[in-house]
Amino acid sequence: MNQAFNIHSNDADTLGGRIAHARDMAGKTIEEASAQVGVTDDTYSEWENDRSEPRSNKLTTLAGILGVAPIWLISGVGDGPDSTIT
Repeated sequence: MNQAFNIHSNDADTLGGRIAHARDMAGKTIEEASAQVGVTDDTYSEWENDRSEPRSNKLTTLAGILGVAPIWLISGVGDGPDSTIT
């Protein structure tokens, strides 16, 4: 059981990793997610690769689009993509 937790925590140990993980769990491509947030694909990719960070308003929008809590994107605490699986 702990092994499954470790698999997800390794993917989601940075802001960019959590963004990428949430996008994957939401079934969206970078192109789809970036269009919904209103940024270029390159900007979105920079977020996922930890080369830059979204502004707070984009982070809030992104969380809504990906179905996670903004605090989860920031810190990994709270409602993430795995907590909504039934």
